Amino acid sequence: GEPIVAQHDHGTGCLFASALATHIARGQDILPAATVAKQYVAHAIAHGLPIGGGRGPAESQWHAP
Repeated sequence: GEPIVAQHDHGTGCLFASALATHIARGQDILPAATVAKQYVAHAIAHGLPIGGGRGPAESQWHAP
């Protein structure tokens, strides 16, 4: 994917792992599950939350399709 320049990206590894595990648990094969998880994390990074004085968290409340 394209790089996303963002300051608020804390927690993206956990978001990806959780999204991937969720879609696999729902019965998706690994490649489609990884694609959806990647889309979710890309959106979460692009809409990170400016909380605190350092790197804020990624926006985790968006629901992937």
